[in-house]
Amino acid sequence: MTDDTPRPIPHAVGPEKAALSVIFQYPDTIDQCDSLTSAHFHLPTHRILFDSIRQTVASGQTVELVSFVERLRMTGILDRVGGPSAIADIYTYQPDPRHLAQHIEILTENLIFRLAITKGAELTESGYSCETETVAESVRSAATALEEASTGQGAGLTLKAILKDSMAQFEARVHQQQDTMGIETISEIDEHTKGLHPGRVYCVCAYPKGGKSILSSQMLLQCVLSGHPGVFLTMEMTEREIMDRMIIQSARMDAEAFTSPKTYADKHDVETTNSGILKHVQNSALTIARSPLAIVRPRNRNIATIAAAIRRKHREMKLKVAVIDFAQLIRCPGKTGVEEMEEISHTIHQLAQDLGIAIILPSQLNADGDTKNGRVIEEDAAFVLNIVQDRNKDSETYKKHRHILVVADRFNGASGSRIPLIFDANRIRFVRGDDETAAGQKKSPKFKR
Repeated sequence: MTDDTPRPIPHAVGPEKAALSVIFQYPDTIDQCDSLTSAHFHLPTHRILFDSIRQTVASGQTVELVSFVERLRMTGILDRVGGPSAIADIYTYQPDPRHLAQHIEILTENLIFRLAITKGAELTESGYSCETETVAESVRSAATALEEASTGQGAGLTLKAILKDSMAQFEARVHQQQDTMGIETISEIDEHTKGLHPGRVYCVCAYPKGGKSILSSQMLLQCVLSGHPGVFLTMEMTEREIMDRMIIQSARMDAEAFTSPKTYADKHDVETTNSGILKHVQNSALTIARSPLAIVRPRNRNIATIAAAIRRKHREMKLKVAVIDFAQLIRCPGKTGVEEMEEISHTIHQLAQDLGIAIILPSQLNADGDTKNGRVIEEDAAFVLNIVQDRNKDSETYKKHRHILVVADRFNGASGSRIPLIFDANRIRFVRGDDETAAGQKKSPKFKR
């Protein structure tokens, strides 16, 4: 008979706590932990604490228990790791740093075992896909992950090389020889993001049907029309539906003029309008045809298939920007819920860095206004935009767009800023406007604040 009893995931709580405890009490030992990543810790609370400690040390601050707990409280992380008592328990767990190397070795072994399990599930799933590219990407991903876990990250750049590059960039900015603006998208957004930059993930969040995919396609369209190669990966709409939307956005025309030209022409004085519409659409289609744009609908929604599709297009086009529409449609075999979303988010983030491209990732919000299936997407992203709508069901302007909010910004200090963009349903694009514009001429009721 086969034993169907679930086997525990390989991990070691004691060594995890011991490693964190030593790093807490002896910050200088962080130099011995170059090969450690948050993935070495199986428990989510331990992963969060490790990242928080590393960020504290990297910022030049002292890892002192009282101030560390206060920083976690201020950033809203404290409750997620069990509160002050849980941190105090870990802090005092291992007073002796002499066994740190042994504990790191145990964590590394368990990480390799966990990777073997998860990557094995991905390889099995990709084998059933009957796609050579998907299988190759899965094998490459598994081999790379196991190699990095067993040997640690590569040596990387030396401190002197990093400093030299940093100072060279600074001097270029001083002498105005370097443009800090990245790839331009929508001017109102670019004022805050400074454009799109390689190796970064930009998250566009909204409630279902709130316009996240529309804003993402509008940003990508502006990129490709400026000559920057880009790909739109669609998992919900067909390729032609995406193209129809982009033609309307490019033409800056009423959607009805494209979808029902006869009806539109009848409403706006007949024959001349009809011929003008045709010419306008043809010009917009020709402009898009000349741009370095690709629209791809993957065979399935597995993260390995999606990564393979982007890598393939990158080889063909030297991509600068990719849109993956959208996060909650992506699947990761062998995982569910928050764990699945963590793996998806980390893979996309790593893909952006590996290829040196900007990735725009639309994501759904749940009823509480948080990222659906966990906030890890926002935590990994360089920049997070929330499309804000009136959520007061008793309001006459329920679901009307109010503005776009910069929820998080890791590079430019724009967190909390409001971007005056609202959705124009007629033209299927976001246009400059604010709360009053969204409310139209109605003075009452006002939006619930």
